[in-house]
Amino acid sequence: MVYSLSSVTLTNVEKVPLSFCCSGGIALNLNFVECPLSCNACPWEANLSQRSAELLNVRHVEIVEIIDRYSPDIVMLHGGEPYTVKGVDKLLEEIRGSYKGFIGIKANIFHAISAKERFNELLHYSDLVLVEFVDVHFCQINQQVVNDVNYFLHSIFSQHKGIEVIAVATTRSCTENLINVIIILKEFFKNSSTPLNWIFLEATSLNYKLGILDRFRELGIIAQAPLEDSVEIASTFCKACRNPIILRQGGQLIRLSMDRNGVCKYCGYRYENFKYAKRIVRNPIEIQIL
Repeated sequence: MVYSLSSVTLTNVEKVPLSFCCSGGIALNLNFVECPLSCNACPWEANLSQRSAELLNVRHVEIVEIIDRYSPDIVMLHGGEPYTVKGVDKLLEEIRGSYKGFIGIKANIFHAISAKERFNELLHYSDLVLVEFVDVHFCQINQQVVNDVNYFLHSIFSQHKGIEVIAVATTRSCTENLINVIIILKEFFKNSSTPLNWIFLEATSLNYKLGILDRFRELGIIAQAPLEDSVEIASTFCKACRNPIILRQGGQLIRLSMDRNGVCKYCGYRYENFKYAKRIVRNPIEIQIL
């Protein structure tokens, strides 16, 4: 039995959202609810309880059969801190036993730090961690917290796991604090070429969003908001030559200007952490399996 699972969806990798892992490919998204965190807004609707969410009654073997049937580029455990869910270690063990593709786990930075023993147990089965930064958790920050975040990111990277960061912007005041923390961590983002993906939940102008991304792009950070309808905001630009290497719009790939080795077709810069999809899909996909 898989606990706290609300949906199983086949979707574009860009809608997870991911930028460098299996770009243009297909993700099987397992979305968990009953999140232990209290956020003022959640893009994954993971803050729903058993009373307000319809939980799936599904066995591990059924999930494995779905993965075998659809053969996605990545299986993504998403939503309400899946590494804390009862029995998810057994689920991952069974998935890893038969599936040779990528496995990703979404983890809120502060909750993963506080539950690091449990998180590290599950990290063994995964290839990628989508680290979540929610701006309201950065409203009051000190140097020790920054050090903890920096150490956590480096610890994942040192274990040769893929990392992408998802920054969730809900209010301008807290978003500015989050921006300042990321700027402090700029050396990690630059040296590791870790994608910084943004989701803007507050209604703001395109110029405001582009202004945030441009601040990071000028620092050599790979910043984008893959779900946005503006191509300039959703796309990924080469940090070496500033040309668009992954053109996107609304969570959908338009054009990929990198080869299978992650080499920019404009300037030859190589991104070692870029992973090519088995087959590029340019059509929007959103199919609820369960």
